[in-house]
Amino acid sequence: MQIKIPYGKDYLIIDVPEHNVSAIIEPNDVPISPLPELMEQALTQPDHSPSFLDFINGDGEILFIVNDGSRPTPTAKVLKEIYPIIKDKNIRFIIATGVHRAPTPEEYSYIFGDLYEEWKS
Repeated sequence: MQIKIPYGKDYLIIDVPEHNVSAIIEPNDVPISPLPELMEQALTQPDHSPSFLDFINGDGEILFIVNDGSRPTPTAKVLKEIYPIIKDKNIRFIIATGVHRAPTPEEYSYIFGDLYEEWKS
């Protein structure tokens, strides 16, 4: 039996003897909301937390922890959405690489998108 497994941005196809497969479980379909609307709701009305504006209010330094390039997190899109709120703040980023190597220049661009040039110093 051939099974198609998501791997990175692509798929792997593996052969598994049919007697070794008891079931193939697929994820539930989840409705996808437009990112700007979803971000607006998450930032202004988070569950059991102050709004993002209240959370980052003040003059202290803010540290953002972001995933490395091996994760499908839409970090660049999220940062683009919150940019107007954080652009004048004292911010820094740390990339959570875990046991992965440091990002390549291409991965930095993937993580930070169009804002990489502004924030890379």
